[in-house]
Amino acid sequence: MGTDLECLEKTLPVAEAAAFIQDCAKAVGGSGWIIVQSFVAIRFKVWTPGSSFPLDFGTIYNGRIFGANAEVRWVRDGDHVTVWRLREVPGTDFERQFAKYYLWGRYNTKDKRFSEDTVRGLLDYPTLPRIADDDRPYVEVFEYTDAEPKAVMSTAGELMDLLNRPRVAAHRFVRFGCGKD
Repeated sequence: MGTDLECLEKTLPVAEAAAFIQDCAKAVGGSGWIIVQSFVAIRFKVWTPGSSFPLDFGTIYNGRIFGANAEVRWVRDGDHVTVWRLREVPGTDFERQFAKYYLWGRYNTKDKRFSEDTVRGLLDYPTLPRIADDDRPYVEVFEYTDAEPKAVMSTAGELMDLLNRPRVAAHRFVRFGCGKD
């Protein structure tokens, strides 16, 4: 059984983007997570509908709001922001696989924070219940691959073309978590 992805893409002036992102974020559901990046900071926080951005939106050049139902991504380029909203819809084009992308750091219960010897400064991840010493943070991701091969290869060139295509056609962040790897 497969699924399809609905992808809304829109480019807006910076002045209109924050409100549009907030509106798209309603598709995420009740709560989720937000990651925003400026030239001086990266913030990773819990997101609830109507939350404000954890940095001044005028300084943010990219970000994601994600949860179980959808993901909203955006990238600023000069005085415009391109926004994408990804969510699943019924269909048969893609197969969905689950993956975990591990992030920097391990939790130290004594200091009550994440740290990594090779990264200076605080690794600022959301706090989760039942976090244990040496837990590693991760983002749970759905990866989407083609449900069926698109064609039968009849030449070596067609085979090489197929082998050189990325296996994952799309992905979306779903959840933040911590645990042992």
